[in-house]
Amino acid sequence: MSFSGRLGAADGRIPRMLPPISVILFLMFFLFMLLHGSWLLIDGDTGWHIINGERTLATHAFPHAYPYYYTMSGAHWQDFEWLSEVLMALFYKAMGLNGVVLLTISVITLTIVSLYRFMLHRGVNPVSAAIFTILAAMVTAIHWLARPHIFSFPMTLAFFAILDTYQRGGKDRLLLLPLLTILWVNLHGGYILGIFFIAVYAGGNQLLSVISTGDRRGYRTKAVKLWLILALCVAAACINPYGTGLLTLPFRLVGNKFLVNHIWEFQSPNFHYELPAELMLLVSGAIFVIAEKKPDLFEGAIILLLAHMSLFAMRFLPLFALVVTPIAAARLEDALSRIRAGARDSKILERMGQRLKKAGENMAALEMRPAWRLPIIACLAITFAIAANGGKVMNTKVMNMRFNTKVVPVNAVNFVLDNNIKGNMLNDFGWGGYIDYRAYPRYKVFLDGNWYGLPMMRDYLKMMDGRSGYEKLLEKYNVNWVIVYPREPIVHVLLATGKWKMVYKDKTAVVILKDVPENQEIIRKYII
Repeated sequence: MSFSGRLGAADGRIPRMLPPISVILFLMFFLFMLLHGSWLLIDGDTGWHIINGERTLATHAFPHAYPYYYTMSGAHWQDFEWLSEVLMALFYKAMGLNGVVLLTISVITLTIVSLYRFMLHRGVNPVSAAIFTILAAMVTAIHWLARPHIFSFPMTLAFFAILDTYQRGGKDRLLLLPLLTILWVNLHGGYILGIFFIAVYAGGNQLLSVISTGDRRGYRTKAVKLWLILALCVAAACINPYGTGLLTLPFRLVGNKFLVNHIWEFQSPNFHYELPAELMLLVSGAIFVIAEKKPDLFEGAIILLLAHMSLFAMRFLPLFALVVTPIAAARLEDALSRIRAGARDSKILERMGQRLKKAGENMAALEMRPAWRLPIIACLAITFAIAANGGKVMNTKVMNMRFNTKVVPVNAVNFVLDNNIKGNMLNDFGWGGYIDYRAYPRYKVFLDGNWYGLPMMRDYLKMMDGRSGYEKLLEKYNVNWVIVYPREPIVHVLLATGKWKMVYKDKTAVVILKDVPENQEIIRKYII
């Protein structure tokens, strides 16, 4: 039974206008992200996701060949995020980048609120649940980007919540999982995590049906049902434009050593910078050690699975946070009780515990109000209406999301387009998606963020580092101009040869032209 279900007698002591924590959490994170919306657009991949979605809508066909590279024109491609891209394109068509950012913010903040409500359902004190929700949200912030992976946030939480509720004897919503799998597999490759979760619960019940001293028949019944659901979800995962091909895609990506060694989000977390993640690990670990009731077989297996994934690649940290925090929060009261029992003078701790319990009772009454969703719905409706009106209230522009010029080469691309620079480019791969968004089909990039597994990445790194043989590679790809970060080694190497000239520079990007006759007019006009 939920905390709010057990505690409902304090409503008379609650100020009528005080909003529930659910609303406060939503507004806090929604408004924060809205005010810093441009930082959700620091990843150039957002650009090619938008135009991929536009192409799918325009052609009414699923893409099978990648069109944006001049280096590998028509390369075979499985667009496993096509549905996310279509959604992004629809919001972009209706509201521009304001719509794309609002879609992203809405998915993230509604996931945060759902996490908090799930903790209440598990019987967590509302005050404790709010603290753990904020901690989990801070960890997920490393991936607050307008990209398809955000849809794996609510899906991961939904799968865990449905399985956890079923295992604890709550409502059986297992038949939702195959339907959610169909949706998830077309939104993002993270769908494989949901299948892993089901396998953990099915295998755990199968094991307990053999070794448990309790209700073996009950475990066996659950195991049979969960194995069936697992089979249905695997079959459901094949309902996509590429059939069974997407079943192996997540393993191929993670198993690509070159990929995981060169992409930041596939690197192991650096706790010199990921302080919220470190705090979450320390707090959760301390609770699990101190609390008398330890994580059960299923929780322990899920924690170990996600801990391994998160230590292997930081991109999984947000998913770990969404699952481990409700498990830890459910044991906080137990851990605090043991601390009080072991303290010499527990009067202060006892009073703190009583106040926490009293505050929880009061907050639980607030959460029980049936209209708690209305402020959230109103906030979403108002902001989307403003976005649909071009970001204006009356005639005043109040919403104007743009790609962040501090990390995306907005002005450098303007320069390229304005001067109609010809020929093949060598571009920073992280900017390729933005260049696709701005300049395709007029320009095709060397590569973009969708390069996974493509052979020219090795050539790209060799050229960017200015290593021996880079000149032959520039000739191989017939590179006529370069757009990269100012501090890339290739910049200094090219300029030192005297055969290349810098024609544009700002704090974000430089544009360098090959010193050949067809570029002379631009070089004479803009040489730096």
